[in-house]
Amino acid sequence: MYTRNGINIRKVTHAGRPFAATSAREHGATVEGTKALGNWSQGTLRNCYDRMLPIDAMLAAASFNGKRQDSYFLARDAL
Repeated sequence: MYTRNGINIRKVTHAGRPFAATSAREHGATVEGTKALGNWSQGTLRNCYDRMLPIDAMLAAASFNGKRQDSYFLARDAL
């Protein structure tokens, strides 16, 4: 398609890599599994591609049980 329209692309983009890592982690993949998915080292995955927030730590910091993520309740959720 590009060549046919006179567009010459020599650059490679990695735009899909952060999406793949974030999507995998959000759907339950482990850090180890996600590392294997992209053939990443620990430092590269964490620093560049893994944008998953530590939900357990955030719940615990808000005085909820971080080990039981389904145990918290916010009244505004019931409105």
